[in-house]
Amino acid sequence: MTKQEVAAAVGVSLPTVYQAFNALDDRGLLAPGEERGSTGGRRAATFRIPHDGTGAIGISVTGSEMRAVVCNLYGERYTGLVIDTELAASSSAAALNTALRKLVDELFAKAERRGIEIVGTGIGLPSAIEPATGRLINTKVLRLTDSTVLARDITAGIPGAVDVFNDADCGAFAQFCPAGGEGYHADGCGFVGSARTMAYLSLERGVGGSILINGTPLHGVRNLSGEFGHICVETGGRACTCGQHGCLEAYCSTAALAEEQGCTLEDFFNRAAERDRRALEALDSYLGHLARGIHAIRMVLDCPVVIGGITSYYLQPYIGRLDALVRDLDPFASAGQQPVMTSLHPFHGVAFGAALQMVERFIATL
Repeated sequence: MTKQEVAAAVGVSLPTVYQAFNALDDRGLLAPGEERGSTGGRRAATFRIPHDGTGAIGISVTGSEMRAVVCNLYGERYTGLVIDTELAASSSAAALNTALRKLVDELFAKAERRGIEIVGTGIGLPSAIEPATGRLINTKVLRLTDSTVLARDITAGIPGAVDVFNDADCGAFAQFCPAGGEGYHADGCGFVGSARTMAYLSLERGVGGSILINGTPLHGVRNLSGEFGHICVETGGRACTCGQHGCLEAYCSTAALAEEQGCTLEDFFNRAAERDRRALEALDSYLGHLARGIHAIRMVLDCPVVIGGITSYYLQPYIGRLDALVRDLDPFASAGQQPVMTSLHPFHGVAFGAALQMVERFIATL
């Protein structure tokens, strides 16, 4: 864009735009844009934000591993700046902080060697976070031994701007944000392209969720909105980590599936693809309980449901079957069905969403 176009679009004076452009140029955040054809006078100079040179770190902590990415100001991931690492079980907040600082230091060093300035670090955790105090409300999935954990306990010593987010909110942000992809599609249901309202169901070591209303997360009075993992799908069923029985998390988390089957997630779905009888029976049960959970979400919110987390990758061949199971439970199916979809970012969606939120914050300061 030219300076004149920016002034007209933003509604400020040209001297103000000149001042802002000078400040951006001083920070290395301005580059020449495409050359415009002449209309008879001097060609207008255009400018753009460079794709490379600036970025934000995003980290997902699942309780058993950490996944990290770095993305630029356009929301594009830097190749070669993706790290997945295991995390020790039954750890303390101090030990988690040490592991995070080591990971962040490694990413800072790699970014520096490539001439990339890191402007912030976002961390997605499988816990709701109390806004007033920064207290992590549920640390069972993280398997932390501390009685009370604050966000600052996790982030202490990490350089630069840093913040902690709920992991499902991060996954939903990556799915919804235009920079995160083309958005989800629900042709014929009034939700086409980057729809602004959805329920995001995260299937990881724990089961969580996020609700976006017109693109804004709905957190609820206690900041516990979207705890889909504790919808009851089996009365008097399996014990859940929350202390109740029959929760969706007790049936559809990766931890529950691994414990039941005695194998990894990948091995389980490979066995199902090979028509192993025991795996197919377990898959039937899994899809049935997942359908009940999605049906409950639909009856309350009446919006598209996007399945995220690592399990969403393995569910792709079965999404049509799952959609049919949900439709069979819907007493209003004749009014039209909002389809079930899998995430655009099954492996690094949380980390990506955390990085994107830090990018958004940085841009807001310019």
